[in-house]
Amino acid sequence: MRAVKVMAVAPATVANVGPGFDIFGLALSQPVDQVTLTTNSSGEVTLSSQLGSDPSKNAAGVVLLRLLAKYPLESTGIHIQVDKGMEVGTGMGSSAASGAAAAKAFEEVYWLLGGARVRVEDLLEACVHAESVCAGSRHGDNCLPAYLGGFVLVIDVSSTPIYQRIAIPPGLIFLLFKPDIAILTSAARAILPPQVSLKSRIHTSAHCAAMTLALSQGDLATFCQHIVTSDIEEARSRLIPRYQEVRTAALEAGALAFSISGSGPAVFAVTTEDAGNWRAVVDDVVGAFEGRVKVFRAVPSNEGARVLHSQIIA
Repeated sequence: MRAVKVMAVAPATVANVGPGFDIFGLALSQPVDQVTLTTNSSGEVTLSSQLGSDPSKNAAGVVLLRLLAKYPLESTGIHIQVDKGMEVGTGMGSSAASGAAAAKAFEEVYWLLGGARVRVEDLLEACVHAESVCAGSRHGDNCLPAYLGGFVLVIDVSSTPIYQRIAIPPGLIFLLFKPDIAILTSAARAILPPQVSLKSRIHTSAHCAAMTLALSQGDLATFCQHIVTSDIEEARSRLIPRYQEVRTAALEAGALAFSISGSGPAVFAVTTEDAGNWRAVVDDVVGAFEGRVKVFRAVPSNEGARVLHSQIIA
């Protein structure tokens, strides 16, 4: 029996991106999660990860089990090794990155062993399914950009995901700040208002449309201008210590936009490469957080999940 080993990575993501709750997400250059799939003759799916060994409770494992149900590899076992580049509960798409990397690795495994391709639609559906299992809700604003790269407008994920992807022009810098707390997606959703006003809906819809149009035209300044506060952000900001002070510090230091990354607690500030002020933004935000924060500097990436290494080992 042929055995193969495939290593793939997928990046962190910023979901919501201001007003785009559950519909906007973009991929970052780093950090990344790495998933290695090694086939064997056991006929079982096993897992090694810092987060445990049950495949049914890990995004990478859930993705693989979902795909194997549709694309079986008879009598083939697969061991999943997950190496996390980001913590769980950061708001940076941790589970989505693991799931997307597993999907990309399985695509390569299936090609090597079965000689056929997995449909992209099925890979993406498996990633969305994993989010529903691991994060408690079926959403695609992290996992779709983690797999596809770029900026993704999520239209529907009730069955096969429907989306639009926009390549991001170079020039933006995303500064992510992760305070020393964790917020699970389920907790961040529980705090959301059950209803929003018509005024709020008009506000967010208008800014979402403006963001999409600006990015499709390559107008980065206008894109950033419309990353505005929403009812969702206001509700979730109560879970993040010193949020308003931090936001004010970032904008006064010259950031073009500031918001919560996904469900938090990570927050992000946006500046441009030619502005040359990203260090001042970092210094002032870290000061506003009173130093208790991790900092990531990244750029939007049009490359999502990718295979790093693939080999036939037996």
